[in-house]
Amino acid sequence: MTVRTRSPRTAAAIATSVIVAGFAIATHTARAQGCGTQADILTRSDHMAPVQPADCATVLHAAPQFAWPQVGGAEAYTIALTFPDGHTESRSTKGNWFAWDRPVPAGRYQWRVMVAGRKVGAGAARTFVVDGAAAS
Repeated sequence: MTVRTRSPRTAAAIATSVIVAGFAIATHTARAQGCGTQADILTRSDHMAPVQPADCATVLHAAPQFAWPQVGGAEAYTIALTFPDGHTESRSTKGNWFAWDRPVPAGRYQWRVMVAGRKVGAGAARTFVVDGAAAS
């Protein structure tokens, strides 16, 4: 993870890139100030599996890709994605990453992960923006 400060009076920019099982997760940029304050089942000091997209990130691809640290005892995960118009769609996966199965319109999204198995719970809601110039 690279942290750059533009000036002492602006928020730091954080850029990260994740590769999961040989699959590149898009590079995301987020402002650190006021974002990423969650302390939930997905938050831990495992920098090899950060939560992506990071809270308040701008996603550069129209089909968002998600990743998070594995939760011990999880048998499945469900990603709930709330669209800019307010409707929510869900997808399930057995792994700790998921590439959304179709491009989505530009706008602000909210997402969260629910865990099923011996360990049951849900991650905190996080937001991201799909850039209007995002490639599909």
